[in-house]
Amino acid sequence: MPHFKDTNNGLFWLDDADVSRWRKPGWQQITEAEAEAIRAANAPAPDRRGEIGARLAQIDQQSIRPARAVAAALATGRAAPAPDAQRLVELESQAVALRAELAAQPQASTP
Repeated sequence: MPHFKDTNNGLFWLDDADVSRWRKPGWQQITEAEAEAIRAANAPAPDRRGEIGARLAQIDQQSIRPARAVAAALATGRAAPAPDAQRLVELESQAVALRAELAAQPQASTP
């Protein structure tokens, strides 16, 4: 079954018997590999909202103990434990990047 593309990389395929009847001017015949490459290039970006939300929840969970250690130290007039403070900085840095990626995700369409 021959594959064709138009000038906008729209893909079409026709049975051999239908090519002469349905082929439009400007359509260019392409190989299966070329058609697959166009399909891949035109595929929508994967929706990562669920994955990002799950990772953000995981970061929140991982932040609890170091945040508690920092808060307890500060409440008693001691310096925040450096490893715990650093861990919070690392986790928040990851969360900031994920929230930015989440904001850039296309909104789900509602039927």
